[in-house]
Amino acid sequence: MIGCVITGHGEFAPGLSLAVEMSAGKQEKFEVVAFREDQPLELYESNLRQTQPWTEKVTVK
Repeated sequence: MIGCVITGHGEFAPGLSLAVEMSAGKQEKFEVVAFREDQPLELYESNLRQTQPWTEKVTVK
């Protein structure tokens, strides 16, 4: 399976993840990283980098 990282502003990513889970069940290699306005960009970048090992090639620009 190809891995997937869902991200977006506010609760978009967690909400989309719940919709996928309701429709297709729990998915493997499926990560959610929300970007919240009250968090510094460095925290968001760190959260992206802490996703599963299969995302080791994630590039944050």
